[in-house]
Amino acid sequence: MGSLGPADVLIEGRAKPHELIGLVLALEERAAQPERDRRRLDREIGARAVEAGERDGLEILRRWLAEAPAPATRERIGRVRSSLALLRSVMLGAGLFLGWAAAAALLQVEVDAGRINIVLCVGLLVGLPLAMLFTSVGALAWANRSNVGENGSRGSWQSAGLGRGAMAILPHSVRSDIEILVGRLNAHERLYARARRVQLFVWSQEIGFGFAVGATLATISFVVFTDLAFGWSTTLDVEASKVHALAKALAAPWSAIWVEAVPSFDLVETTRHFRAGPEPIHGHVVDPIRYGGWWPFLVMAIACYSLVPRVLALGLGARRLGEESGRAIAHTPGVERLLERLTTPLVETKAPEAEGTIGHAGEGALPLEDVHGWWARQAHESAMAIAWAESIEDAELLRAFAAEDMKVRDAGGRRTLAEDAECTTEAGASAGAVMVCVRAFEPPMLEVLDFLADLRASIGDSRSLGVLLLEGDERDRATWARKLATLGDPCLVVLVGMADRGAGQADV
Repeated sequence: MGSLGPADVLIEGRAKPHELIGLVLALEERAAQPERDRRRLDREIGARAVEAGERDGLEILRRWLAEAPAPATRERIGRVRSSLALLRSVMLGAGLFLGWAAAAALLQVEVDAGRINIVLCVGLLVGLPLAMLFTSVGALAWANRSNVGENGSRGSWQSAGLGRGAMAILPHSVRSDIEILVGRLNAHERLYARARRVQLFVWSQEIGFGFAVGATLATISFVVFTDLAFGWSTTLDVEASKVHALAKALAAPWSAIWVEAVPSFDLVETTRHFRAGPEPIHGHVVDPIRYGGWWPFLVMAIACYSLVPRVLALGLGARRLGEESGRAIAHTPGVERLLERLTTPLVETKAPEAEGTIGHAGEGALPLEDVHGWWARQAHESAMAIAWAESIEDAELLRAFAAEDMKVRDAGGRRTLAEDAECTTEAGASAGAVMVCVRAFEPPMLEVLDFLADLRASIGDSRSLGVLLLEGDERDRATWARKLATLGDPCLVVLVGMADRGAGQADV
């Protein structure tokens, strides 16, 4: 079996939501472990993956997720998985109850002379669920198209309603684990917003599917065990021929397989009733058997226009959720470095001194990465460095990275907002990585955070953006790492390695 390198591994395909949650929890645990220990363990797991012939990024991550976390973390991941399965069952059960209750209530409401209004039944059991389905699909498509929720819009009715309802159903022992995930989702809204919206969509479709099944089962049960008599009535001046044409059009999908479920003109004309009117209607004698002839149409309408669309929406939603979960895993902060460790051959080395804080991340902070390793992975063509508030001389940057073709620009400090905007626009027009150099001993002010947010909006979500911390001590770097984490930018990297350099030194 040949060796496997980082360039050979891609994270593609679909993943389960619990795998995304488990990965977040496992990475949270690993941040507190010594760098040397986790590197060795990760490379041992990666070596076993290579021996097993695993070359897909998701498969390698699944192996890591099964072997690397501590027993306590694995138990938490198992609880989260069970809770998500419980939520699915609860959503389906709630839909079944609502569908059965709605159908049972409608089939017991006699509007006139023992007759059930078929128009009301079709409207509430078929038309309303179908309209809600179209609304939810349209809302999801519009949200994804307009990126609603990816820039801080977290208070949608879906999150506030369905999300809080789902949290209330969870066992108390699992809520803390989910709350950790929710905190990470809010911190990285740009990355996880799409997966969260699709998850809410899938939950809503499970409720709708349960409603359709419950309504279908209730209707069939009432047909079998009770005597149903249907009729139709409306205050509008509608001719029976138009109602028959509409019913025939609705019954077109099943007309070839169940002729009895297509209402005839005689059935439509005979079963029309008025609150004040003599019997027989239109010269027809009331036939109890004939008045029950609407039930095949009602059952098929519920199945065709309520149940089948929900099955399709649920299947497509589950597929989309898998794709979005896989995408979120691929862009989760720390996964790229994890895969690099998993696919790098295990080589024992001994450093002359401790590795320090590189690779570690405190609670709620971004991990620190060595600037040299990050720079080596970037395409140097069109790369751009921005010195914030004259933090470093242009010539020093060029000497330090031996990149004469690197664009060096200045922003912040004595420069105007218009000049900063020109800098972000120029960065957006380039194609390479962007690095912003700041002094670590200076506190991260709102103006630099706003500049980074504008810079990200200009260069797009996929390009690498690094913040190089110059000078300062470990405490200063930790302050920056925590503050930059609040930007919710999954592709933002905090770089160190030149922090102790004095002015004019170029020995990187």
